[in-house]
Amino acid sequence: MCELTLREKLDSILVRIREIEGRLSVLKKDNSDGGTRVEGSQRIDLDPPRSSNNNYLKRVIKDAKRRLERDRGS
Repeated sequence: MCELTLREKLDSILVRIREIEGRLSVLKKDNSDGGTRVEGSQRIDLDPPRSSNNNYLKRVIKDAKRRLERDRGS
């Protein structure tokens, strides 16, 4: 197995950091343009559909009411 010297390790780390910084700057530039590199059909909608969100809120409210009634009864 080939042992790397400390200088070689540092150099490889610096190269990797520069690569990451380059990618990050490209992503920031793409983000500032308001677009992504993913085409329309491949975009992932990060917001849940309103109906599921509405159902979730109804369930949370119903559970909170049950807990409140249970706590008052105890």
